[in-house]
Amino acid sequence: MRSFFIVAVVFFAGCFSVYSQVVGDFTVNGNVSYSYMIDSQDLTFSARNADDLDGLRNGVSVELSAYYMPRPNLGWGIRYNRFSSSVSVSDIDILAPNNEVGVGDASEDVTISYIGVSQLVRNRSRRFYLSYEPTIGYVRYKNKVYALGDYNVTSKGLGIGCSLSYSYNPFQGFLVGPKIGMLYALMSDYHIEGPDGFGEKQDKGMQNFLRFNAGVMVSYTF
Repeated sequence: MRSFFIVAVVFFAGCFSVYSQVVGDFTVNGNVSYSYMIDSQDLTFSARNADDLDGLRNGVSVELSAYYMPRPNLGWGIRYNRFSSSVSVSDIDILAPNNEVGVGDASEDVTISYIGVSQLVRNRSRRFYLSYEPTIGYVRYKNKVYALGDYNVTSKGLGIGCSLSYSYNPFQGFLVGPKIGMLYALMSDYHIEGPDGFGEKQDKGMQNFLRFNAGVMVSYTF
């Protein structure tokens, strides 16, 4: 829970910051990032060592956001983010979700989707912009598992995060530059569906993860 409070403090501190003005009524942002999860989910069927777990923690994050700018330096809008990672292993002892036991190959394909409300606060210095984006919203976790059969593992919960970018204005309306961010998610129980009508709900208490992103963003203001 300590990581939750750290993110929350950064989130609310940014909401009340004041920055210099920029021109534009609408802003659309897009970015692609490398992502790493500090607190990875503990429900795994194929990871057997540190390398396998890193395969699930490391991934690619794609994000889109759109803002209406009621003030030149302040905007409100929505943000969508999709993180994906995968791992596969061969010739291991498997205990499938339906308690079937065997030896074979196993794989997992994790997708974590986020959508929420977001704020954009900007500071301009000549042709350079420092932008801060706090956000809060809904997180959905899905894991396509193969372990002696095909299974879908899902969960959902609350997400809170923020990002910081430093961008350059090469020409009218466009910005490009590096962007870093983090997302904290707090999720409830897992639902598992599998072959032959198998279904199960696993109550593991409140699960959480903290994910860091680093990548490149492109923004258009008009």
